[in-house]
Amino acid sequence: MSDTATSPDPWVALEAELDAWATAKREALLWWRDDDATEPTDQLTRLLDMASSTPISIAAVPASATEGLAEMLARYSAVSALPHGYSHQNHAPSMEKKSEFGLHRRLDDMVAEIDRGWRRLNTLMPHAATAVFVPPWNRIDSSVAEQLGRIGLRAVSVFGPTAPDKRFKQLNVHVDIIDWQRSRNFVGDELAIAAFINHLTSQRLADVIKSEVTGLMTHHLNHDPASWRFIERLLEVTHKHPASRWISVKDLLENVR
Repeated sequence: MSDTATSPDPWVALEAELDAWATAKREALLWWRDDDATEPTDQLTRLLDMASSTPISIAAVPASATEGLAEMLARYSAVSALPHGYSHQNHAPSMEKKSEFGLHRRLDDMVAEIDRGWRRLNTLMPHAATAVFVPPWNRIDSSVAEQLGRIGLRAVSVFGPTAPDKRFKQLNVHVDIIDWQRSRNFVGDELAIAAFINHLTSQRLADVIKSEVTGLMTHHLNHDPASWRFIERLLEVTHKHPASRWISVKDLLENVR
């Protein structure tokens, strides 16, 4: 018998986890962040049409975001725009992981740059701009993040679990559907759903007060056909299940620790 025949359906496992939330009389909250927007594209149109009324946060690069992007986002009522770095430029040396806001420049210069980008995004798309900073490559030094409150940014969003020792608010994502290390395409249903289930289970078993919303991270410009199929089915499964609900980043921001 082949492995395919004996392997459990990951979608069945996801529904079972949501069933466990229902049994516990709890609601599994989800939020969605898509990165690297600068201008209208066919891929972004497809993403926003697929999201429809599902709340989605578009991480837009302030220095290169166009008026066309602002006009596109204004047509979708469930969309928020988050500042995604400033110019998405790497300032780390070649032997280090890429970072726009690591310890490679003066702190005051970096904070001023983030402030300039945040003000530009607010001016360009005041209807959607939301005060959650998304550092490129999901990396930011704590010394920079700790200064963002004084320029009006209320939280930082990176990939991974919330770090309890940080002196700034975090609104993180936990499921990355792209295999960046190898194919740079979809990681596959099994791995993507396993990441969802792992985070959902950990939050279901955690203290209700300390639990965090499960975050999905996508990159519309990198989606292959399998990525689109996954998002479409994920929305179908989660929307029909009574124990799961997608929440907007604006609502989430009101309750962030």
